[in-house]
Amino acid sequence: MNELGNIEQRTPDIERRSPVAKLAWVKHFFDYLGGSREEPPARAAFLASPMWLGIWWGVLIGLILLFCGQTSKFIYIDF
Repeated sequence: MNELGNIEQRTPDIERRSPVAKLAWVKHFFDYLGGSREEPPARAAFLASPMWLGIWWGVLIGLILLFCGQTSKFIYIDF
């Protein structure tokens, strides 16, 4: 409690950081999701769990299968 008797609420560290630090964290997050980094960013350890990785890659494979062949305009001509 502070001197006025109010209960202080703690804010997470990511909210007190500068915008540049937040942007760096987001970049690290997307780098990890894309597979270009080995370890997840700070305060996102849940991303390293096998369950999360299975769900993430399953969603990506599902999206690929959903949109597979939608833009192909192949015309077969038999001469």
